[in-house]
Amino acid sequence: MKAGIFSTGLLAICLTAYAAEDKQQIGQVWLQGFVLDSSCTINMQDKYQRIEIPQIAATALYQRGYSSAFAFSVRLENCLLSEDDKNLRITFTGPSDSNGLFAVSGEAEGVGIQLSREDGSVIIPGKVVALPDIPQTKTITLNYRLRLIADRNSLKTGAYRSTVNFNLDYL
Repeated sequence: MKAGIFSTGLLAICLTAYAAEDKQQIGQVWLQGFVLDSSCTINMQDKYQRIEIPQIAATALYQRGYSSAFAFSVRLENCLLSEDDKNLRITFTGPSDSNGLFAVSGEAEGVGIQLSREDGSVIIPGKVVALPDIPQTKTITLNYRLRLIADRNSLKTGAYRSTVNFNLDYL
C-alpha cells in the first residue's frame, strides 16, 4: 500500500513538473559590441548630430556667396591621454563637390557645405586635420563651424541635405 501511495505521489510530482515545463516561455537576448583601445569616448549626443539650418534667401546667398556660420562641437569624454597620445587627428568625410566642399543632395543646386575649425581654417573633405597639443583633461571639446557656400553660376532653390562623418585617430 505504501508503495502505491509513493508511486502515485511520484507520478503527481512528475506530471506537475511536466506541466510547468509546458508553460515556460523561452527568450533570447542577442548582443554585440566591440572592445576598443581608445583614449577618449565620443559623447553620445555629439556622435550623431542633426543641425537644422534655417531658410536662407537665395538673393542673400547669391550676393554674399555664403551663409552665416553655424557652430557644432564634438565632445570627448573619459579621456585618459598619455604623453604619447597627445596628438589627435580628425578626418571629416562625405560626398564632396568639385569646389572642395561637402556636397548636398535634394532640390537645391549650386551650394555646398564648408566646414571650418574654430580659428576659421577650412576643412577639406577627406583630408586629415591634426589637432596638436590636446590638453591633458578628462573632457575635451572640439569646436567647428559650417556654412553654405554658393556657386553663383548655378544657384537653384529647394530643400537640401548632407551627411558628414568624422573619424578620430590618436597618434
